[in-house]
Amino acid sequence: MHLKHRFVALSTVVAPFLFGTALSSDSSTITCEAAARRLGQPLDGWKIVKVKKTDTKTKEKVKRKRGNRKEVCVRQVADLECEPGVEKLYYHPETRIANCCHESGSVTWYDEEAKLGFCCAEGHHWTGNISLGEGGCCTLDTEMVDGECLSIDRPEKAMSKKGGCGCSGSTTANQEVNKSTETKEESEKEEEELDLNAPEATFNIHYGSCYVLTLVDGTPIGSNREHTIYTANGLFQDIPFKVCRSTDDCSAAGGVGDVVTSRTPFYLKDTMGRFNDHEGKMGWVGYTERKELKMTFSWDEDDAEEFYATKGITCDDKECLKLYGLPLELVFSQTECWGEEFLGDR
Repeated sequence: MHLKHRFVALSTVVAPFLFGTALSSDSSTITCEAAARRLGQPLDGWKIVKVKKTDTKTKEKVKRKRGNRKEVCVRQVADLECEPGVEKLYYHPETRIANCCHESGSVTWYDEEAKLGFCCAEGHHWTGNISLGEGGCCTLDTEMVDGECLSIDRPEKAMSKKGGCGCSGSTTANQEVNKSTETKEESEKEEEELDLNAPEATFNIHYGSCYVLTLVDGTPIGSNREHTIYTANGLFQDIPFKVCRSTDDCSAAGGVGDVVTSRTPFYLKDTMGRFNDHEGKMGWVGYTERKELKMTFSWDEDDAEEFYATKGITCDDKECLKLYGLPLELVFSQTECWGEEFLGDR
């Protein structure tokens, strides 16, 4: 199974929706252990806490007095002792593992009663959408915008990265930070035309199958906490992308029409989904002007990009494709569609 490898490689950063108590059992220990076992996490030290429910449409905390709590699993580190008056105990909302936050820093609570929160070092604060858990630690004079720590006074320029703040790696001139850059902008998209006169090429890419994407040099394509854009060496890797004929058809036909060719379009379905979505909803790969890969995640099927491909020229022994409109060649390595095995096709 690829599931255990995936989350061990991420230093125990896991998708929170898999750490709920949906795996029903009479014993809370067994329930949490089952969830931890699926993700390759340690099996000891888990307990159930209740956190506020979030409205799935508005992503805001439900304010009803009754029935507005849900159960999640958190793990107490056995030898962890936070110094009274100097450190605060908190559970990271993503890993659900206990940590201590020094008083010189600050904790931004996702759910204070359950002690789920984000700790930032001295001189930094957590900024972003706390109800979604999308954001990060930035210096006090900057705010998180689409994964970049940007100056509050000069939002058009990104600030340089400082230790532990989760800011952008360098100052970027003329950075587009408007949300509209997340949408497809066909006028600025790399102009490539499908050569209908070229011989039709058949690829070893099957509709209905899932593939992990990497660059030609083996660098994995992953998603990130701070934004919806896929990047090389993104935090969440080994994503099973399902190859679909359309947003309504991800089936495997078998026989003729089963494989992708240079004349047939395909769509890529992200079967992992977003790390902070408690429902585990799958999404689609769309186009964005931002970052080097020009690939972004969307739950809206209208944002899904229709891809055509040609055989890559930089690798011979791999299934390497150049997707029209995208700048870099991608290697497709077949894997299990594990998301549907555990969550259903949603």
